[in-house]
Amino acid sequence: MALTLGARLGAYEITAQIGEGGMGQVYRARDTKLNRDVALKILPDAFASDLDRLARFTREAQTLASLNHPNIAHIHGLEEFGGVRALVMELVEGDDVSWTHDLTAETYRVMTIGTAESLVTVFVGFACLTVAWLLVAVGMGRQGARLRE
Repeated sequence: MALTLGARLGAYEITAQIGEGGMGQVYRARDTKLNRDVALKILPDAFASDLDRLARFTREAQTLASLNHPNIAHIHGLEEFGGVRALVMELVEGDDVSWTHDLTAETYRVMTIGTAESLVTVFVGFACLTVAWLLVAVGMGRQGARLRE
């Protein structure tokens, strides 16, 4: 469902379309109750009666709700307005990332390797910290000290 500027969905007033993809359109909207800008991801009409797509949309909302990370937009709700389903999310200001569609396979490979290396570094750091704590715990156990449960 393509929304027009100024259209209202409940407390949300559409101010701009900011993206479109396989699972719907994303709009900038004004939350008139809480006086803040949000992003609304609207499930297309074509998927509104598709039970698999509805389940996927709901799972996406539940997954977002379970995550808490500074690089992941927070979800404010999963709403339905007269048959229109929407994810209400934190609006993250920033650059348009549509340029990533033009990246070559080699660029993606390099980016993926860099991300993987970062994750390995974090994992190794966590593993070292865990081993250090285990050594402390074993050492304390040998000296008769106990860790609190």
